[in-house]
Amino acid sequence: MAYHLVTSREQLREVYLRLKKRKHIAIDTEYDAPVAEWARRLAEDLARERGKKPKVPNVSDKSKINLVGLSVADKDDTWYVPCSLLTKETVQKFAKALLDIEGLTVWAHNWRAEWASLGITMPELAKARLGDTMLAAWSTEYGEPYYDNGKIKYRYGLKPVIKMAFGITMTEYKDVVGGKVLVSGLSDEDNDALYAKELDELHKAKAPKPPFKKELELVRKAYNKRKREQVWRDKVASDIAPEDIKDYACADADMTLKLARVLVKRLRDFEYTDVFWNVEMPTAQIIDEMESDGLTIDVEYFKAQKARLHDELRVLEQRWFKATGIDIRKDKQVAEAVYNTLKCWQVGEACKTDKGNLSVNKKALAYVLQMCPEGSLGRELALIKQEHSKLYKLANTYMNVFIYQGMYNDDGKLHCDILQTGTNTGRFAMKNPNIQSTPKEIIRDGLRAPE
Repeated sequence: MAYHLVTSREQLREVYLRLKKRKHIAIDTEYDAPVAEWARRLAEDLARERGKKPKVPNVSDKSKINLVGLSVADKDDTWYVPCSLLTKETVQKFAKALLDIEGLTVWAHNWRAEWASLGITMPELAKARLGDTMLAAWSTEYGEPYYDNGKIKYRYGLKPVIKMAFGITMTEYKDVVGGKVLVSGLSDEDNDALYAKELDELHKAKAPKPPFKKELELVRKAYNKRKREQVWRDKVASDIAPEDIKDYACADADMTLKLARVLVKRLRDFEYTDVFWNVEMPTAQIIDEMESDGLTIDVEYFKAQKARLHDELRVLEQRWFKATGIDIRKDKQVAEAVYNTLKCWQVGEACKTDKGNLSVNKKALAYVLQMCPEGSLGRELALIKQEHSKLYKLANTYMNVFIYQGMYNDDGKLHCDILQTGTNTGRFAMKNPNIQSTPKEIIRDGLRAPE
């Protein structure tokens, strides 16, 4: 299998004419996925409140995805078409032309990610025959098994499935794109050069005598200050030259097509072929439309609910402090007070972490409530802590997510991720946020579906 870099429109046309003769091909895209503005703002504000460094969740803004290149494979060759050598519009037009070829099945691993990066709309998919290897792997439980809390689960990402199917360890994205890019400030090389120049000028100015120690320290401090002022970001796909990312991109499309052959046979063996093509693939398009449409967020409603919850939290915190003299939000001090000082909670295995430290988590509270008799101080404190934990998470996690999405998403809507392959049982899952697990009596009134 040869991997090629497409550098001209003429070469791209030749590739298209060749692919027109095929029955099956596979594609994969490389793109930059910027962090959603609401996620970045929320992380920064929460970190500022807690005096910590912001830890931004990996939540990309699908409306701002930047296509970097497209790889396409047939049974003999694979080509990488970079936007930097052609144009983004040319690459997208090429991809849409492939979807219009009659009798051609176009495979991808997680087609929904490719739709977003290629800017393809649902009407443009009306005639296309699309195959999703991730969806086919999930449908036939052809994933890498692992254990999570005693339950067996499966990973359906391309690289773990390829390793399981063919014993091939594929290159990871981080190994290709790993590193940092300087956003502002002097580079280390320029800073070193400036430092050397300042030292040289200082020595010349003081010649024939050497500079004083304090003068040398001032130059060194200026050097260190410039180094501290550097701002870095992680590298993304567009930072890598096409020739350097070509093999990685082509391998993804190449292995997707090889995997498709295996999965077509598995679908037949599972007697799931008709369901896959007539139910699962159309459902993926419906879900994509649901995500794009989103839900309108009533920001003022959620702000009012957050304020009400904080009032309830203050009442619980005052009751707890009156009984213990300890801040309920400081779990280490809480554990020391209830287990060792007041001795109102009995220590059991459920009350310890894996490292053997005393815990006041959900599991520990359930145990304590079983052991403490009605009317006891221990039971009263356990109930307060349980209610406080529930309301605190609701006010400072769920409410903030809705408020920030409503404020900082361009359209003021909630666009949570709907996962078709999110469970082993076939049910849907959601994340960013998981609105299936939020309390419906509070949340539902603040969200509005389109007509």
